[in-house]
Amino acid sequence: QESASFTDEALRGSESDLLFTVQIDQHPALLYCLFEHQSSPDSWMPLRLLRYILGIWEQYRKQNPKATKLPPILPLVLYQGGDAWTTDTLLSSLIEIPEGLSAFQPAFCHLLVDLNEISSDDLQGTPSLQAILVALKTSRNRKQHEFEVLVSLLAAILHIDPSLIRSVMLYLYSVDNETDITEYIKQAEALNQPELQEAFMTIADKLRKEGRQEGRQEALQEDIVEILELRFQSVSYSIKKQLEDISDTTTLRRLHRLAVQAQSLDEFQKGITD
Repeated sequence: QESASFTDEALRGSESDLLFTVQIDQHPALLYCLFEHQSSPDSWMPLRLLRYILGIWEQYRKQNPKATKLPPILPLVLYQGGDAWTTDTLLSSLIEIPEGLSAFQPAFCHLLVDLNEISSDDLQGTPSLQAILVALKTSRNRKQHEFEVLVSLLAAILHIDPSLIRSVMLYLYSVDNETDITEYIKQAEALNQPELQEAFMTIADKLRKEGRQEGRQEALQEDIVEILELRFQSVSYSIKKQLEDISDTTTLRRLHRLAVQAQSLDEFQKGITD
């Protein structure tokens, strides 16, 4: 695995990527995996991938200044949205090409793994990998059978990779904060898995505490903005964004006092980084 990411800054919340160096028929190549966390397909995916592929090649040239050729890249998109992927995987599908100009246009397609098209029972790999893939499937469009498969897989990895159970549950909760962990506790009980029940109960308790903490943070952030608006009429997007990125309640309380005492918005903004 290469330590690099090529996704657009604005899309970091809905996609993530991994780049691997691999051997294909004893030739070095690069495998680029893009994980789509969107609820619906993106028809512009080939264009985005083209940009990421160029970024990978530019990085390769910098790291290998004596190279005379580029390695091939195999682009793969893993999609788990609620709607089936129906858009074309060919870049040429996005270009209106008059007769005689096709040879001058960039052309490639990407591999697609649409989890909607694969049954949970048919997923391959270790129990940990299967649990992750089923969690991706169920996060958008949960079916009872897949839910039961997921809990069974989590039971199988309880003593192999216990931290993954918490990661999976936090992921499901982040996608849909209506996720009811009580259902998972009941299913673990039905499977006679008391240790898994205990793990789910611990996670549920932590989520409740984090929810209360997050509520306090949001309330402080809103109070600060309201005080600044009352005192200085308007508050820039930059200040609001900086406040949103602060999760420490001690820091937010300090800024709450500063919002009351500061003589100007500039003074307040300088105080954010102090």
